[in-house]
Amino acid sequence: MRYSVSLINNYSKKHHKFNVECLMTPDKGRVLHSHRDFTPGEIIFIEPPLIAVQERPGDESFEALKGMIQKGGFDFDPLWYWCALNTTLLSDSPTPGPGKNEKNAQTLNCVTTEKQELFLTLFAPDVDGPSDDVKKILEGLKLKQGFDPLLVEQLLQVWIHNCFEYTDDPVGYSVYFISSFLAHSCLPNAVWHYDAQDNFVLRARTHIKTGEELSVSYLSEDALFEPTPMRQKTLESTKSFICTCIRCTSPLDLCRGFKCPQCKVGTVYLHPSAGTSRDVANHPVTGDVDMSPTANGGKKFAYPQNKPDTTLYAHCTRPYNTCQSCAHTLTDIQRRFLLQQEKKYVGKIKEYGGDPDGEAEDEEGEELVEEESQDEEGAKSEKGRNTNKPTKGKKKLDGSTWFELDCAIRALFTQHWVAMRWAALTHMSRKSVAPVLSKDASHVSVDSLREKINMQKKMFWGENGSIAWGLDELGDQLLHTVNYERGSQTTSLDKTTLSIVKGPAHALETYHEAHRSLLILFGPDHEYTQGVQKKLDNMARQMAAAEAL
Repeated sequence: MRYSVSLINNYSKKHHKFNVECLMTPDKGRVLHSHRDFTPGEIIFIEPPLIAVQERPGDESFEALKGMIQKGGFDFDPLWYWCALNTTLLSDSPTPGPGKNEKNAQTLNCVTTEKQELFLTLFAPDVDGPSDDVKKILEGLKLKQGFDPLLVEQLLQVWIHNCFEYTDDPVGYSVYFISSFLAHSCLPNAVWHYDAQDNFVLRARTHIKTGEELSVSYLSEDALFEPTPMRQKTLESTKSFICTCIRCTSPLDLCRGFKCPQCKVGTVYLHPSAGTSRDVANHPVTGDVDMSPTANGGKKFAYPQNKPDTTLYAHCTRPYNTCQSCAHTLTDIQRRFLLQQEKKYVGKIKEYGGDPDGEAEDEEGEELVEEESQDEEGAKSEKGRNTNKPTKGKKKLDGSTWFELDCAIRALFTQHWVAMRWAALTHMSRKSVAPVLSKDASHVSVDSLREKINMQKKMFWGENGSIAWGLDELGDQLLHTVNYERGSQTTSLDKTTLSIVKGPAHALETYHEAHRSLLILFGPDHEYTQGVQKKLDNMARQMAAAEAL
């Protein structure tokens, strides 16, 4: 490990101007730190794939492998094994390669010794020997010379724990070297995206100081608004660790705000562990912060100065289980009732399609595994935009059902993931909702999008793609609301419509806010940023034409 840290830093010096430095940490293993200051939106590094492998339909070797897997009895899809096999042979090896009789090896890719060495430096769980799957594949494909079963198993594990989606047709995976040592945080200071050449581009999401740990989110931009137990459970099941970032270890969960049952106005935040096997809400939290209801003699609560990113909690003056307005502390019965209602309405949101990933997840109250993994390395990330729009659920949300659920949700939740997703669902169901509220559908859309975005800004500090995409959509709805159609002909404008055309100031302001955020997250050349820029340019032309009348 110590040798690998030196190898990683030499790579950084050679390829990335030593902008990042790898350090060994006791809790996360090898993690990248900033080697200089960065401003929001600044590129930290750009890295091409170390190795990329694609499916090869029609190739005799690939088809033979796929045929074996389709018969059953294997743990992974064919592409995983195909990736390992295409990373085994060395193009600069002094030892003889596969023999002429090993026809299935003839079409496999080769890698250099240097690339394979870098590849094996990446995180993978220790293996004692080759799995039965690898043995069966090598035997079935008659691959012997140059194919050490243990090496193939090690390569397979590196692919499984570090790969990124690379192409869709044909399906391909890629591995990036230095990027694989980025830590996760639910309040990350960096963000990554692909450029037109499929390079991994890392940008500063916030101001980053020299020596600061660099972190990205292994979760989608949408998932960062989920309550802590949901985020932790996803990371535990997909990445094999329980997150301990500032948001996950904070005594307040800003994504779990309930309406105070006493004053009916203020917000009561639960502890992140509430409703899980690690629930600490019934006794004081030990450590440098005492967040029990009687902490600090009932005085205003404040985070210790050594805690980072306290801006997110600036509006919180009282501990968990306590109303931020009237200081009422939940009774045990009240807390249990709220947890039951939370579980119920999380289910309702998913039932009607309010889960943005469209997947049925385990119940939020499910028990979390107590053990934490030793290393956060090797996170797989998804390629492409994680849309902020909910997928359509199995049940249609009609007007009467919406009204009933809306009353119940507003009576229970204030700043909560359920309320946020409900606002998104209302936007998507605006045509059904509009008659109930005696409003135009576009007005319902504007109101619900604003409500959703306002909640998100209180849940997450800094730039977030989901907020930016929501602002983009809000701008579209504002234009529609004032009957200002994009692409309309200037010849159709008259004095009656002139005041209306001058009306989309709110849309213009919203687009500018979205553009500013996307510029930081993705840069000026990315399709997301350019999409909003085109709308701004189009508005400028339309309004200039109107002014000329």
